Amino acid sequence: MTDRTTRKHIGEFRELDRGRLRLSRHRVLTSHFTGLPQSAGVGPAGIMKGELERKRGHRTVRRLLKDAGTIVQAIKPVFMMSPLSVAQFLEPGAVEFDLLVVDEASQVQPVDALGAIARCRQIVVVGDSRQLPPTRFFRAHDHR
Repeated sequence: MTDRTTRKHIGEFRELDRGRLRLSRHRVLTSHFTGLPQSAGVGPAGIMKGELERKRGHRTVRRLLKDAGTIVQAIKPVFMMSPLSVAQFLEPGAVEFDLLVVDEASQVQPVDALGAIARCRQIVVVGDSRQLPPTRFFRAHDHR
């Protein structure tokens, strides 16, 4: 094969690969859209619809997730939260996750992650043995 033919094949492959990625994005979005709950005036869907229509006086995030957590998860299945935010916004038992990913695990105290771990079915812990241990700098009660 000549260099020109090789470059042509590489260019064709790149274009086909980009097309495949666009198609995959479209399929994921279509699948998500078809799985969204149909609008209804009762139950969690009604609560969510009411909250979206309000101009002010919204429920707190914690209460909304308690009352309509299944709908919120259907609309937005991925949450990116710190362990402190999980404890603050997610009432135990209101929301359950298929997977918890703990990134930069060496920066998270195990006791701080327990609330998030209790709300998931599976956990992936990602860390690096060369990372620094969690800092105690911001702990007011810890004077070591």
